[in-house]
Amino acid sequence: MIKIIDGDLFRSNARIIVHQVNCQKRMGSGVALQVKKKYPNVYNEYLKACSDDMLGKIQIVPINSKWNDFDSGSIAIPLNEKFVCNMFAQSNYGYDGKQYTDINALRECFTKLYELLHEKNNNYMSKIAMPYKIGCCRGGANWADVYKMIEDIFVDCEVELWRLDKG
Repeated sequence: MIKIIDGDLFRSNARIIVHQVNCQKRMGSGVALQVKKKYPNVYNEYLKACSDDMLGKIQIVPINSKWNDFDSGSIAIPLNEKFVCNMFAQSNYGYDGKQYTDINALRECFTKLYELLHEKNNNYMSKIAMPYKIGCCRGGANWADVYKMIEDIFVDCEVELWRLDKG
């Protein structure tokens, strides 16, 4: 189920806040800049992981910077922990009207997140929050295509699309 909500994405009670990032170690605008400012530990983990090899991959980072033992394959995730999912779906970035979102990489990221949400005993639950028009405003992708992708991939998940400026 997809729900469009007007307001601040960071007010969501979803366990995972999802946003798109580039592979150039730059969180300089949009939701990425907000993540960088609000959760410096998420930005630091992004910097460590960032490379061209990350295109089409996701990085789940706990918001609580004191919890440094995160390893999705080896420990149970605390039920009160919230996460940011960095989705590497742009090789580069720019402000020149070109499309920087790699639609195939975005699809891979969505699919990997869906699979992670459905792993047994991971405690993520199936509710996620992401910006309305993810990959489209700054990344230049077509919203109709991205929305359809979200509908098709997250068939049994609760997806919140947060629209800050109603457009």
